[in-house]
Parts: sequence; C-alpha cells; structure tokens
Amino acid sequence: MSAGPTTVNKNFGLSEAAFKQLQEALQQGDQQLFEQIFLSHFERCRSLLTIKYGAPQSDTYDVVMWSLIQFRHLLLEGKVAYGNLEAYFMRIAVSKYLREQNSGKEIPTATLPEALDLPTPYVEDEETLAILAKAWSKLGDICRQLLKGFYYDKLDLRSITALIGDSSEANTRQRKVRCIKELRKIFFELEG
Repeated sequence: MSAGPTTVNKNFGLSEAAFKQLQEALQQGDQQLFEQIFLSHFERCRSLLTIKYGAPQSDTYDVVMWSLIQFRHLLLEGKVAYGNLEAYFMRIAVSKYLREQNSGKEIPTATLPEALDLPTPYVEDEETLAILAKAWSKLGDICRQLLKGFYYDKLDLRSITALIGDSSEANTRQRKVRCIKELRKIFFELEG
C-alpha cells in the first residue's frame, strides 16, 4: 500500500492512504500528521529560504512556523489534497517571506517553487482567536513582552534584548523560540 519513491518524497514520506488517514485523525484532534510535517520539513523549508532567497535565520523560523499553522488549518478544513504536498507547503512559506520583504508589492510567480495555486490567506475564526487569547494570557510576562515586541511592534532583536533585560541577542533569539513553543503547547492543550 505504499506509494512509489517519487510520490512519497513529495508528500512528507506518506502514501495517499496514510495521508488521508492522518488527515481524518487530525480533524479528530490527533496531531500526528502536523507533527510529522513539522519534523520532516521544518528545517528543510528554513534551509530553502536561507539558501535560495537569502533569508536571515532569525526570519526563517517565524515564516516557517506561520506557514505550518496555516497549512494545519488548511488540512483541518480539508482544503489540501494529496499530490505534491511539500511544494505546496514550500510555496506558502516562500510567498509569506517574499510578501514580507516586498511589503505588499506584487510577487513575481517565477520566484515561487512549483506553480501551484495558493489558498486565500487564512482568517482565524472567533473560536480559534478565543483559544489563542486564552493561551496568550497563560504565557509569562517576558514571553508576552518579547513576542509582542517582535511580531506586533516589529522591534529588532537588539531592542527586544534591551526591553526585556536579556544578556545578549543570542539569548533573546533562543528565548523567542522557547516562547513560541510554549504558546503552541498551551494553544494545543486548550484546543484539545
């Protein structure tokens, strides 16, 4: 029941039957599909953004994490069909990165991996926003201050390091990674 090597390589190592089974399980609250995509593709996507598009490592983490969450929502809504899943996911990430770099200017499609149609940007529903707000309130003060500074206020790492009184930008970068992981963990606990 396994697919050929070319198909499997384009679909996070999953056969079509396995993908459909994991997608149904995801809709029932089982995060195994999301975790498999995260483990198999997170670093690969970050590397693509760095090597092909010159993205700084500090930006790639956020772009790929945002893309994973978008992709998860699309999977939950049944808007992702088996095929070349990896290219579809990569295109979401690359589009996000290029959109941020071009500040809303039109992105030439030649710069995107594989010509796949992108979904319209996902708009969170009220229930998801409520869960996120609850998860946000459970984060510690420093994490909230750090993430707000980075994502909302668009501060650079040096400014955030000074704001939270951290010892170095490297520590702040690592703390940001831990804060995002903690927010994700709380979100999924509340959602489940």
